[in-house]
Amino acid sequence: MLFANKKMMLKSKDVEQLIKEKLASGRPKPFSILWLSYDKQRDTAGRVMKMDRAVLVSHYTKERIIKITPYGLNAITSVHYDLILYLNETPTT
Repeated sequence: MLFANKKMMLKSKDVEQLIKEKLASGRPKPFSILWLSYDKQRDTAGRVMKMDRAVLVSHYTKERIIKITPYGLNAITSVHYDLILYLNETPTT
């Protein structure tokens, strides 16, 4: 794990580094993520969402959006960087 001290907070560059990690086989390394939901079109927000064993599908730096899916499944979810609360049980800024 990148940080042994749980009191430390992950910055955006740390989050990006962790979600892009690969296993020795070259497959994406799973991570745990907790975030707030938000849907601009439906004007809904505020639900706390959690996904264990998530893997990165794609990453849009300019829009600050990542697309993730549960490991081994094809249920893609979009998450905005600013709405990520915890990554691997470590708080984010």
